[in-house]
Amino acid sequence: MKKAKNLLLISIGVIFIGMIILYSCRSYTGPVKKVDGDKLDNNLDSGSEEEDYFDTINNCIIPALTVTKNNTLIAAIGDKNNAGKILIKTSKDGGTNWSAYNGSIKNDDIATGFAHPFFINCYDGSILLGIATTNETENIVSFYRSTTEGTSWNKESAKIEMHQNATSELDKPLTSQHAFATYGNGLALRHNGNTNTLLFPYYYTDKTGSGVISTMISTNNGTNWERYGKDQGAYSSYGAKFIEIENGNILYFLNDKNQQVAWFSSKNKGQSSSLTKAFFGSSLGKPMYADFVRYEFNGQDIQSKTKHVLVAFSEGYTGYKVMMSTDDFKEGTSGTKIVGEKAKTVGTSSEYHDVYPAITVLRDGTICTLAAENYDIIFRSFDYNYLSSADTNTYKVKLW
Repeated sequence: MKKAKNLLLISIGVIFIGMIILYSCRSYTGPVKKVDGDKLDNNLDSGSEEEDYFDTINNCIIPALTVTKNNTLIAAIGDKNNAGKILIKTSKDGGTNWSAYNGSIKNDDIATGFAHPFFINCYDGSILLGIATTNETENIVSFYRSTTEGTSWNKESAKIEMHQNATSELDKPLTSQHAFATYGNGLALRHNGNTNTLLFPYYYTDKTGSGVISTMISTNNGTNWERYGKDQGAYSSYGAKFIEIENGNILYFLNDKNQQVAWFSSKNKGQSSSLTKAFFGSSLGKPMYADFVRYEFNGQDIQSKTKHVLVAFSEGYTGYKVMMSTDDFKEGTSGTKIVGEKAKTVGTSSEYHDVYPAITVLRDGTICTLAAENYDIIFRSFDYNYLSSADTNTYKVKLW
């Protein structure tokens, strides 16, 4: 009997010690189980278990990066502590020194979700900043504009709301449930006679998981926006990106849940498009999230390198790569020629989180990226030759 009593006391003691250890570990901010971003957005103020992740981990990991006509870098990221708010930093020396913008930039229609930015370089030299979210209950995109190299920002009256009459590629009606603007960069068309046209892709899904891509267009420098042409779908995709190639056509880049890629092409600024290459497995990589930029500055080829396009992409949760096509991705068909032998790993992450790399190019041809690495938002830069060399070093700065 005495032995049983001692055994019971020992067991209680072990349980008590275990409870102390468990409680002390609650403040641990190291690697955690991946939580769906949409679930986090929807539970930001709910007091649920997911809220702890918001407190301890920077889930605002969707950045945007651009450069002005005066060679000023502008970086943006959502504020993890303020729903709907965007943080901005600028650099006038190629990314060595950065200044934070102290004003308030906020999408007032995002009350509970994380804000995600995208940039468009407008024809008058101003920078348009779009603010969206992946929160399924808040689907309105709002805009700010800077005419001062990112040192001040003014709220625009334009807004984009999720429409309810989307259709699939087979003209089947979809009940729009969720919409989001792609992060990174939109387009100001500049090639082969294209002028006065801003574009970015807007992605709709319904409760079945089907989705369509709408082409959003502005012909008055972003003052107003409208859907243009026919929605493209249905897809189970991570979204879409647009590229303007040298001949003035627009390539629509999509990737599916199996990390295959597909291309559509438009010869009329997105009013209509046709399938160029159906979903296929690319030998150059399996992109999850991607951002594109032409190897040019203010619409002019750098070093006379025509048909050169850069893409930064992640393949999972371990980091991101950069590659450069030298033939406009062969206008959307397979077999593109690239600088080097394959995509080059630029940044890595040991934490289990999504990676959304953004990319831009400076006046002298320096290539710049912005991406989350272990939840830190890291700026990197390197030259053209880095893509084909054995060098693994890049210039690196933590911005957030």
